Amino acid sequence: MSHDLEQKLLVYALAAAGAAALAPHARAEIVFTKTNTTLGYGTLNIDLNRDGIADFILHNYFIGGSSSFSIQKLAVQGGADASAKVIGQTQDGRLNAWDAPLSWSIGPNSPKGFVNVAGAPALMESGPCVAQCYPHGPWGRATNRFLGFQFSINGEVHYGWARLSVSLSNSGYEITAKLTGCAYETQPNTAIRSRRPWANCRPEVQTVKAR
Repeated sequence: MSHDLEQKLLVYALAAAGAAALAPHARAEIVFTKTNTTLGYGTLNIDLNRDGIADFILHNYFIGGSSSFSIQKLAVQGGADASAKVIGQTQDGRLNAWDAPLSWSIGPNSPKGFVNVAGAPALMESGPCVAQCYPHGPWGRATNRFLGFQFSINGEVHYGWARLSVSLSNSGYEITAKLTGCAYETQPNTAIRSRRPWANCRPEVQTVKAR
């Protein structure tokens, strides 16, 4: 190899190394959407990555009752992603979605497992008041708890959450859910921690770089 060719190759190698060093590294980011939406009967779409397609759907619907009372069920269902899951478990023959507390890790190593939303895991079922009003399910009168999500974007697994409060009427069978925010981690296969909405967050979307 000639001396001139060696020098040229060395220059090219140094230039390539410098470009690689200056290239921005991919960083995990959290995209948070602030909302203030109340759901009575009906459905509420949750679009975590703001692509116009519902990733999850909250469904509050009538499941039974009599002429004097009705029984409702608040459940979570999937959108277009057939592999979508929520943190939950099967208990006493019921498929339930768990209410995660503040600062809970939602991701590949979550202390609690995920269940597929194809079975419409219940957040809560209501019942009429006899001696007292008695909700069934982990979300009975939950305030500012987190519904943990696992879903796919372009074939890659992502994690997120929705911050919810669930209340029951004095009659004991009318369920109301309030969604006050949702978020997801842009880095695939990376856990996200449940947290309070940012005080300076706009009503649309705010992207926050993970530390």
